Amino acid sequence: MPRMESDDVSGMSVVRLFRRMLSGSTPDSQSPQKEGQGDPVESERHMKARNYPEAEKCLAVLLSEAQGKRYPARRKLDIWLDLADAQRYQGKQAEAGESFANALKLIELNKLDGDCKALYLDRLAQYEADRDNAEEFCRAAQEAVDLTSSSKKLDLNLLASRVHVLAVAEGRTGRQEDSKATFRKAINLYEQAYGTDSPDAAARLADLGEACRKEGKHDEAVQLLERALKVHQRSLGATSPEAMRDLLHLAVVLADSGDIPGAIQRYERALSVTEKIVGSNGSDEIAILLGLGGLYVASEHYPKAIETFEQALRHLSRTKDERVAGAYEKLAWSNRKLRRWKEAEKYYTNAIAMWKQVPGDHGAEVRANLDAHVEMLRDLGRDEDADRLLQVAEPAARAS
Repeated sequence: MPRMESDDVSGMSVVRLFRRMLSGSTPDSQSPQKEGQGDPVESERHMKARNYPEAEKCLAVLLSEAQGKRYPARRKLDIWLDLADAQRYQGKQAEAGESFANALKLIELNKLDGDCKALYLDRLAQYEADRDNAEEFCRAAQEAVDLTSSSKKLDLNLLASRVHVLAVAEGRTGRQEDSKATFRKAINLYEQAYGTDSPDAAARLADLGEACRKEGKHDEAVQLLERALKVHQRSLGATSPEAMRDLLHLAVVLADSGDIPGAIQRYERALSVTEKIVGSNGSDEIAILLGLGGLYVASEHYPKAIETFEQALRHLSRTKDERVAGAYEKLAWSNRKLRRWKEAEKYYTNAIAMWKQVPGDHGAEVRANLDAHVEMLRDLGRDEDADRLLQVAEPAARAS
């Protein structure tokens, strides 16, 4: 299948790492060009729009022009690497591999410096990660770290980013202890680069925490996110978007690890903060309410679940989507567990109706709610009502 640009080696945070490292063009990469299909601005525009076939065409023209003119070698390297990216995003792994091979030949023939080789290795590492080639991913990441460490102009931020990627790569090869040690090294480098109490250092800690969550390293993720949260609260304030993000990520990590009480506590704190922010983004509060309501259901706190989902639905009163349908489902279940049969019937009916209105194929969801509604009626001894419901609803459920 074609790889999308959002695919990554460990989660959102590492995508940002690659983007941050790859966004810096090599020197001499901004040579003036004529407008047209070979225009570098045009190829960049297509890349940003994820229109990779058109980007590939533009880059191929640029490359052809570069071969016939005296383009700086570093500029040619940029074109080869961008072309490889455009190809791998389309799932053209063989073509991307050839482009990487040509980029390496260019580096070796022109004796480009270690910084250029490291840029090539950054792209190659992502390529190998895309192909699930863990050993080659790790090898490329390690070589990039080695080159950066030996650079005459040491960039601590760039080194930290590459060490971070190496930690992810080591985790992919099963070397979990090495991965943990390398993550700690990345944290130390970030703190050296930004200072231990700076928002930038906290942002890197949060990125690492999210990466650990994606890798299933819940204990490390909690520690990192707690540290990031403290710094963000101290430097930017408890109501800052950064602190709120840390708090919500903490809630998700704790829920993933099975610590439902801890997750509920963080969601409740986040909700309390959001309600105090004048002009806060309503979508943030909705996401918190839905997450918190789900945890209340999981922990069998049904009255709180009902209160929370009804509050979320008030925000979603003009919305028809999966969130509304899911909230109706949870409300039906919670009321059923509290033996509030009339309310449960209402919400089962609402859930079925909403799933039918949500775009896409949701026949399974419609059927599940219909079956649950019928089961409840039969449990109550209302077999005739259950039969009537099936007679009316089953044809529609099959159609959906």
